[in-house]
Amino acid sequence: MTLSLIHDRNDILKFAQLLELKGETILFCCDRKKYGGSDKREKILNAWIEEPRDFLEQVENLDFMMRNFLWSVSERDKFVMYSNTNCLDRKKAQKKFLSELLSATLNGEEVKIQRKWQSCLRRSRVEMKWYSIDLDTKEEKEFDFIRQKLKNPIIITTRGGYHFLVKKLPRGLPAEISVGNIDCPIPGTYQGGFKVEFYEDPDEFDYEEHLE
Repeated sequence: MTLSLIHDRNDILKFAQLLELKGETILFCCDRKKYGGSDKREKILNAWIEEPRDFLEQVENLDFMMRNFLWSVSERDKFVMYSNTNCLDRKKAQKKFLSELLSATLNGEEVKIQRKWQSCLRRSRVEMKWYSIDLDTKEEKEFDFIRQKLKNPIIITTRGGYHFLVKKLPRGLPAEISVGNIDCPIPGTYQGGFKVEFYEDPDEFDYEEHLE
């Protein structure tokens, strides 16, 4: 029996390699009410990524940090681990942070400094390489409708549906579907007890050499 949130290190490496993650990245893990959790337990990890192996090491670090909460499989299955899909710009984030902090101070608002900084950082991407389409259903008809509109998508199977990653958004997507710069459950980890994984095996890449 394992209490790790990781089930496939190869998929984690594939994710970082395919998205070409290189730069400032945020990973975070939290329990969710919809999985039986409290929405109150979380860990956030800022990381600088140079190559897929760096991303895997940071996922492993975050997994280790969560062990205080993962005393049983039933507790592990309340958690999910996310990553941003576009690298972040710290300088942009600093400007946002100072501006919003000053505004809140002048208005007499209470500010949780760490949360404010993380929010500003997550909203400050370097460039929009990847658009995310979050389909919150496993209905075959809806899946096929989205898929046929996309060119060469990366498709990730999640607990409640599918996460599509594309370079360019098509027209004609239903208004109720979440689209944009959306954090993604990390393939190779558990989401509420479900194994997040690639819907199809991506193109050839020698992942084993990164595990040595």
